[in-house]
Amino acid sequence: FVDYEAFLAEDDAPFPATEAEYAARLRDEYLAGPGREYAEKVVFEGDAIVASEIDTFWFDDGATEADSKRRMRKARKAVRRDDPGDALGTVVVYNAGFIWYESFAIIAASTIRAMLVACVSVFLVLLVLLGHPFAAVLVSATVAFVCVAVFGYVYWYDDAVNYISSFFIVIAVGLSTDAPAHVCRAFLESTAPTRRARAVEALGHLGPSVFRGGLSTILGIAITGFCRTYVFRSFFKYLMTILVLALWNGVAVMPVVLALVGPMRSSSPSSLKSSAAEKSVGVRDADDAALEEEQ
Repeated sequence: FVDYEAFLAEDDAPFPATEAEYAARLRDEYLAGPGREYAEKVVFEGDAIVASEIDTFWFDDGATEADSKRRMRKARKAVRRDDPGDALGTVVVYNAGFIWYESFAIIAASTIRAMLVACVSVFLVLLVLLGHPFAAVLVSATVAFVCVAVFGYVYWYDDAVNYISSFFIVIAVGLSTDAPAHVCRAFLESTAPTRRARAVEALGHLGPSVFRGGLSTILGIAITGFCRTYVFRSFFKYLMTILVLALWNGVAVMPVVLALVGPMRSSSPSSLKSSAAEKSVGVRDADDAALEEEQ
């Protein structure tokens, strides 16, 4: 538009007096002549300009994801600051890279929200399958520990919370539930007299199976550690971290926690049956004694 007004200044004709005349001369004289390179950047509806595009320069100087996100927000704030009264209508700052920068801006909040929803869902499922609220809380606590640890490892791996790392943060909820939940279930089903004895029995009963299952999975994904692409390197790092922490929680942390503060043993089905049998025998004995007295 600066070039167009310079073009009008060089013309002998008077400067357009109305918006319609301004738009008509822009379309018919300037864009059809010396300004044809801008013809595709202005959209007309009759003699009115309804949209236009202005090119700006976006320097890609190897900025980080956080820098790119900050620059995108600064560019939008600059437009709103320079046009506070919306005199230019709806102004949109756009760059092809903004598709990715938008994900950087919302991915952290979306990841935390998805992780919390997954944790609540896992807790409800544990509550149903374990049948004991405190046991479900203990297993959920180990799951939360793994999720927080994976979040921390994003920093130590010199990575960022993006659409790849966030995927592994969310699936950590499910992968870290299996081992401690199995050990906790075996603890609840144990008939040993003390917490410590029940924890030892649970670990001896399911500990080897849990360990072999986790180790086989770790060996299965170890081959991806030799890959060079970012996706497979991330797959190896995060999945290995999740599996090692989950296995540690299942065979080391959970048995110790259960031995210290595990749920008290409830009456098992076998003890209930035996007590019921004893009561029935006692009733029969009383009936026989009463019958003998009558005779």
